[in-house]
Amino acid sequence: MKKSKFWGYVAWTVPAIPFLMPSFNSWITMYQAFAFPVIFGYALAGLFFLVRERWQTSLWTLFMGLVTFTAIFTHIYQRPKVLSGAADLKVAHFNVLKTNDDHKAILKAAIASDATLISFQEVSPGW
Repeated sequence: MKKSKFWGYVAWTVPAIPFLMPSFNSWITMYQAFAFPVIFGYALAGLFFLVRERWQTSLWTLFMGLVTFTAIFTHIYQRPKVLSGAADLKVAHFNVLKTNDDHKAILKAAIASDATLISFQEVSPGW
């Protein structure tokens, strides 16, 4: 394989690599959000090289588009692990206005909710 062809294959392969990685940080997750434009770009480039009769480059480009497509849909359709058990978690969230002075009624509603976790938003220092 000629040196120029090698770097051509590398240039078409490198953008597909992050799609094969698990999303363990925000940069990879952000990159993976652009999967569909990348797949579309691979398809257009592959068709362009088909028209230009550059068979190897066209097949490699379409193959990398297929790899990206497969990698993304495997990430999307992975079944989440669900733990079964009798533990119930109830969450209550109260968005109270800062100027609201009816503290007793809101606290009474929070206690009556029988929630495991209670949170309040937009509270003033008087709360």
